[in-house]
Amino acid sequence: MGSRMDAVALFDAPPEAEVARRLLAYLRAGGASGTDFAVLPSRMLGGFDTLVYAFALRDPPPELAGPLVLRVYRDAQGPQRARREASLQNGVGALGFPIPRVLLTCADRGVLGGAFLVMQRIPGRVMLDAFFGPRVLAMPGLLAALQARLHGLDAEALRRRLDADGTAAAELSVSADLAAMQEQAAAAQLAGLAPGLEWLRAHRPAPPVRLAICHGDFHPLNILLEGRRVSGVLDWAWSKIDDPAWDVGATVALMTQGPLALPGVLQGVAAAARRWLVARYLRAYAAVRPIDLTAVRFYEALRCLGMLLEAGVHRQAARGVIPPVAKPCAFDTPRAVRDLATRFRAVSAVGVTVPD
Repeated sequence: MGSRMDAVALFDAPPEAEVARRLLAYLRAGGASGTDFAVLPSRMLGGFDTLVYAFALRDPPPELAGPLVLRVYRDAQGPQRARREASLQNGVGALGFPIPRVLLTCADRGVLGGAFLVMQRIPGRVMLDAFFGPRVLAMPGLLAALQARLHGLDAEALRRRLDADGTAAAELSVSADLAAMQEQAAAAQLAGLAPGLEWLRAHRPAPPVRLAICHGDFHPLNILLEGRRVSGVLDWAWSKIDDPAWDVGATVALMTQGPLALPGVLQGVAAAARRWLVARYLRAYAAVRPIDLTAVRFYEALRCLGMLLEAGVHRQAARGVIPPVAKPCAFDTPRAVRDLATRFRAVSAVGVTVPD
């Protein structure tokens, strides 16, 4: 979590033509001397702390054939993140889970301004788009079944692969996130979050009997469908090997607290619909795998406090308390902050605040 909210300047996106020139020079220097672009790199939607481009090559080496995605990390932790996410993503894919395979990793920030990955471009539409209309009723069940499938994979096999690749699997833990949150709150002078952080430390659920591979950002915008088939799960930056209840709690928080650009009169209707969808999702998950709902609520509160921390960091940067933060924040609105604090208090009976 720490690398997602660091108060460091992120470089601006260079012109697409410059990205194309530098990337092609890098690929040619690496041995693909005869290749060129069949489709020039073009920016894709999404990516707060990464720049994402779609492209394709003409006469590429076999491993880079087909539609491709370039993901450039914008912060100083990019080299470590790129290596970790490539190892984790391909490791999950080797266990039979649908992911876009990482084909190339570059930790040299001098090439494109940040470390980067080149991945397969998976066909399909995001689940949320594919389920507009009556089919939305099937979305919670599909979401739950896919997540339960992930949690049933061999986490120890992934841990061994990460260790062999030089990635410290121990860093992919909720404990590491809690420590990072504590450091960030102190650095940003967010004393109003201290009671919440203390509650989280005091009420952490007992470790599960079996750890699981957790995605950490598992929601309908990160799942691609091709027809009725799941073609891939995207964005593994939050992934952990930890309690599956953490992953389920994070999904609950994301599905209920993610901001919606709707008129005020429709916010209540949307909130009720989201609660209904989440209830169906939780029932569907419990029908496949046993889950401790008390632990789920704890981890939902943890994610809500993480969102408040991100909003607080941005507000302290705007007030000049800490250096500027270039990464956008989706939760720094009065409504989002109020709703997050209200939900955290409902779970914990503890009040938390961030500066106005």
